[in-house]
Amino acid sequence: EAEANTTVFAEALIITARAHLRAEGVTGIPLLFESVAFRRDGANFLQACFAAPAIDLMPTELLDAMLYWLDDRDEPAERQLRLTLLTQRLARSRRAGSSAVQASLEQRIVTQALSILKTSPEVLTNRDIFEHSFTYGFTESIRTTPGAGVDPLQLGFTNSTVQGLKLQAFPAITATRLSPAGIPQEAASSNRPEVYQYKATLTMSRGNHKFKARLDYRTLAGNIILQPPLSINAANNFTGGPNPAAALAASGSGIADLLLGAASVTATIVPFEQVRRPYYGIFFQDEWRLSAKLTLTYGLRYNYEQAFREKDSQYAVWNLNAASPISSRVPAIANLRGGLEYPNGPTQTGDRNNFDPRIGIAYRLNEKTVIRAGAGIFTHPAPTGHDTSRGFSQSSTSVFAAADNFTPLFNLGNPFPNGPLQPTGSSLGLATALGQSVSAPMANQQVSYSNQWSFDVQRQLPFGFLVDLGYAANTGVGLYTNLNTVNLNQIPASAQQLGSQLLEVVPNPFAGVITDPTSILSRPTVQRGQLLRPYPQFQNVFANAIATGHSPYHALQLKVEKRFSSGLALLFAHTRSKTFDYVGESLH
Repeated sequence: EAEANTTVFAEALIITARAHLRAEGVTGIPLLFESVAFRRDGANFLQACFAAPAIDLMPTELLDAMLYWLDDRDEPAERQLRLTLLTQRLARSRRAGSSAVQASLEQRIVTQALSILKTSPEVLTNRDIFEHSFTYGFTESIRTTPGAGVDPLQLGFTNSTVQGLKLQAFPAITATRLSPAGIPQEAASSNRPEVYQYKATLTMSRGNHKFKARLDYRTLAGNIILQPPLSINAANNFTGGPNPAAALAASGSGIADLLLGAASVTATIVPFEQVRRPYYGIFFQDEWRLSAKLTLTYGLRYNYEQAFREKDSQYAVWNLNAASPISSRVPAIANLRGGLEYPNGPTQTGDRNNFDPRIGIAYRLNEKTVIRAGAGIFTHPAPTGHDTSRGFSQSSTSVFAAADNFTPLFNLGNPFPNGPLQPTGSSLGLATALGQSVSAPMANQQVSYSNQWSFDVQRQLPFGFLVDLGYAANTGVGLYTNLNTVNLNQIPASAQQLGSQLLEVVPNPFAGVITDPTSILSRPTVQRGQLLRPYPQFQNVFANAIATGHSPYHALQLKVEKRFSSGLALLFAHTRSKTFDYVGESLH
């Protein structure tokens, strides 16, 4: 039955494709569709159909039909073809000015991976060995969801709401006491990280010494496409009470807020990003047999990993000491400073102080007892996912309440009368995103590291048993905080004594200077507390991936092992440990 259905589908494809190509006046290529090979091997036939230049001539409807037909097929050739068709489908949508994918397509994540390793060991002498290798690998994923292809205009939004958006999709909806609805924030995405690595190791034996040195170079590169949908948030409890300024947590309804139109809308425009980051590492180690009982191993490693470099310099960092370009226009606030900068090169100034010394000792006390101890510093990899393309990307959240923050404006149907903010690139410099909440990394990179040390005693017992008792510790220093958790724009502690006066509405000195209609700082009045912030021309100033965390770990470890003999092996292990940290569940 499956073979019969395949044949029927093949005939439909042949008829559709032949008619389309004839209408376009194309000759020659239709011979591909006459191939009887399809009846023996559909995957090979389809692969032939979509070899260049035929793939560029297929109608969009045919591509969608092919994708639907291939959705549940798992042969390698068919998976590769599905990836090819998805790539072509997204490319066509982007060329048409939209990343929309037809609603008939079900959610799918297509991933392919490749890894190549070439190793070349070489024995220089009977005491010297040189090894070097080159590795290349990549993974690629393309994702679409069912909500892609839904025009927000059909839901009642105005043309100005979707101005500049590259994706047509059903909105993502969050509301108080309502499970998230709509589609995920990553409605259409494509990601292709690549790694290039070269390693060279030289090992030399000289007397009681065994020297080892290594050079390690690698580059991490990636191409990132992410197109989020409109986002609707009805979690501000406008229908709560009885006091609207301090509504009870159990009062109000997110659905009621939505029905009243008392909700915010966020529209986001995201650029195509091409990033690259190099890593350099080198170490030297000596294993020194001081005697038949004592061996000392010591070494030093150096690591340097740059921050990401975006091809078009689209990534920004905070410069909180630079004078604000609007300071002369706001004389009521002295020493106005801070803003975003766009480095022409690596996003951050690299941390070069990454020396990792290590030492270990092994001492054979007698024929049945060995004592070991060691300590070292280990540098962690630099964080990823904390860069921001603010300015080249633009997120606009509608002003949905009056200055008192609890009187709704009921503007859900037309949240952006003048359209969402459009990207300005780096042209505004330190004036980028004035009046908004912004997150970005600091200009100087901070690299985390851990201090590790251990001590253990190993003793051989009768009947083939071995017991190992030890202590191990690991202290993480400068661990990265979660994204958007360190707000540098909080009201100073010295002003907290003002209490409810911080909520008073006062004249806004930024009115007429900050003209972004989606910002509370463009209004004639503003809350007093906003003007007391360190950087009052912004709302929240989030510093991404700040290395402030600390995480000590201590453990007593016991292991009893009976090595394999007479068909039996036993292993018992127990660890009594204590750990705590200052960074929360998710580490970057």
